[in-house]
Amino acid sequence: MGEIFLFTEDGFKKIELEIKNLEKQLNELVLQKGEAAETGGNAWHDNFCFEEICRQETLLRNHLDTIKDIKANAQIVQQTNNNETATIGCRVKYQIDNGIIQECKLVGYGEADLEKNHISYNSPLGSAIMNAKKGEVKEYCCEEFKKNIKIIDIF
Repeated sequence: MGEIFLFTEDGFKKIELEIKNLEKQLNELVLQKGEAAETGGNAWHDNFCFEEICRQETLLRNHLDTIKDIKANAQIVQQTNNNETATIGCRVKYQIDNGIIQECKLVGYGEADLEKNHISYNSPLGSAIMNAKKGEVKEYCCEEFKKNIKIIDIF
């Protein structure tokens, strides 16, 4: 069994939607490939359009396979309300070495959004925060530097 990918319910719905969209794009490419083969011949060296569609199809199939593998190893995590341990779905207030206090929401795989201060559990900072308790000091690597953060509050 491969790596487990943790998702919120919304994040899992997004990955399902992405798979549907990729499958639709793939079906459209297959139709275009047939048209390109009819109009220009299906020998790749004689038909640039056919060759390009084949390249795009390969890239799209690889991407779709990757997303399907992630979905196959996905686990939906329900947010707990214990406010003692940082888990996916909770908000965390923390203090960095330099004294700056920040707040973020811990989210699932691929759900990070820096504009909303949503940090994925599998990012360096998110990994340090995940399963941390109030008052705990954790270490994480930021580029080549190690930093400490103190968990101030979980809500």
